[in-house]
Amino acid sequence: MGEDLRHLRIKYAILRKLHRKAMWGGNYRPLETAISGVPSHEKGLARKVAAELVKTGWLLEHKGGHTISLNVDMKREIDEFIKKHATEELD
Repeated sequence: MGEDLRHLRIKYAILRKLHRKAMWGGNYRPLETAISGVPSHEKGLARKVAAELVKTGWLLEHKGGHTISLNVDMKREIDEFIKKHATEELD
């Protein structure tokens, strides 16, 4: 089964926020800042989504996993994901 809508919305929100702030490679943000736009009742899911993005290589961890950035080597895939889902109704 594919990703559910909540998971997809959170994935998009994390990637878009980091992309908008140009958080690539060595330019990183605290994980809590990256998920700050997610409703409080979904913070646990947001942390799991971020961990999945690290495992897939889309995000890089820094400072013992407390900070994250977008992986420059995955720029094309990340850009395509954001572009695809920016035009979709995720609400």
